[in-house]
Amino acid sequence: MDYAKIKDYMRTFGPAWLVMIADVDVASIVTGLQVGASWGYRMVLVMLLLAVPLFVIQDVAGTLGTVSGMGLGTAIRRLYGRRVATAAAIPMALLDVLEYVAEYAGIALGLGLLGLPVLPVLLARVRPTHSSGLDRPL
Repeated sequence: MDYAKIKDYMRTFGPAWLVMIADVDVASIVTGLQVGASWGYRMVLVMLLLAVPLFVIQDVAGTLGTVSGMGLGTAIRRLYGRRVATAAAIPMALLDVLEYVAEYAGIALGLGLLGLPVLPVLLARVRPTHSSGLDRPL
């Protein structure tokens, strides 16, 4: 067994694995519950098939960041130019905004199920910061 190869593989595998595991959030859980309630077990095969490209994409993204030190936007800009990077950044930014909307909707849903007031908790979660924007975790 070549421990140097295993160590080298784990250096690039680890960050991608952590990113993939960390992607289980409120929006993922609520979406999974909704799909399960609507479709039952009919979507299990599709979900299993989608897990493979999800793993590959997360692994490639983690390896890209670990090995090259670049994020996806920087890599696209260096390889394909500013115009393609801008065209790729627009849908990424839109999806990021929609992800925040889904996060806060999931938080509101959970608070409603617990009988807690939604608005005060959401206002406490979103507050101005001195550095870069509105979203600041408690």
